Amino acid sequence: MQEPFVPLSNTTSEDETIGIDPEKLEIPPDFGTLNPFVLGLILDLSLRHHTNGRRYVDIATEDLVKFLVTLQADDRVFFYDPEHPDAPTYKGEAVGRLGNYRISRQFNPLHALRDTLEAVGREDADSRKVIVYITDRPALKYDYSAELILKRNHMNRYNCELIIFAIGSKCSGTLSEFKARLYQLEIDKIVETLKEVLKDEQS
Repeated sequence: MQEPFVPLSNTTSEDETIGIDPEKLEIPPDFGTLNPFVLGLILDLSLRHHTNGRRYVDIATEDLVKFLVTLQADDRVFFYDPEHPDAPTYKGEAVGRLGNYRISRQFNPLHALRDTLEAVGREDADSRKVIVYITDRPALKYDYSAELILKRNHMNRYNCELIIFAIGSKCSGTLSEFKARLYQLEIDKIVETLKEVLKDEQS
């Protein structure tokens, strides 16, 4: 004959509670700073060759791929490609796209800036949002159209920080007129400078 089911009695009375002292709880020192960042990358490079014989674009993509694989798993990257104008991706897909990148005739500096700002800006408001425009050409100019695009950052509260890497001495134009942090550097210093930029963002 099957024994009747008898529920276990609650050994804790209604008057008893489990006491927890909040002051003794250990909170990780980086609690609240673990939110991922969103990185927007725009490559606007010519077919120029370095003194070592390699193309600027090949040097940049190879170094950036090595950098992206070091990011945290939750960090998101939007690598602008006219043929793939979609939302930011996790680093695995971004690494693949960057590694297979080819200069496109469809590239338009203002479209690149606009699409990247919209894609990165619409990400989580708690994320750090950094857009890096890398160029060795004077194609990106500050004019009325560029001003309207950049105003979206403020009007839509995207809170994206725009950073311009001007490669070589031939790249100047009106880049200094952009409301951006402008760095003049050599092609092989992209990742080194990018690490410093992101470090500043996290501090």
